[in-house]
Amino acid sequence: MANAPASLQKGIETTQPVAANAHIYCGDLVGWTLPDKYLIPASDTAGVYIIGTALEECDNTGGADGDLSCRVYEGGYRDMTTSGLTRADKRNTVYCLDAQTATTKAGTTNKIGIGVLIAIDETNNIGTIKL
Repeated sequence: MANAPASLQKGIETTQPVAANAHIYCGDLVGWTLPDKYLIPASDTAGVYIIGTALEECDNTGGADGDLSCRVYEGGYRDMTTSGLTRADKRNTVYCLDAQTATTKAGTTNKIGIGVLIAIDETNNIGTIKL
């Protein structure tokens, strides 16, 4: 067997259609509503699939599904506010509390996974998460 170079990527920028009446802020963790796949701010709500971070504000208040589109950075790494996470949670899956906060599985109702906790500053409650 020979060595083979790996194809590595940090993440990609995409444009996603925004859900009706959704207001997404730049920097929000965002996800799709399933099965429709319209973009909404991330939340601990059943039927949400996290895809990345909003790169711009998109206010579709009063609009229909898909009236606006939002640029999203999918994959990669991001820093987030944490709630209830410690060094013991490193390398474990973390879960969505809201569009700005990651927490433990026990801290959520619907167990919406964000990614893996890579590093944490417990003093300031900031974690680096691999989406």
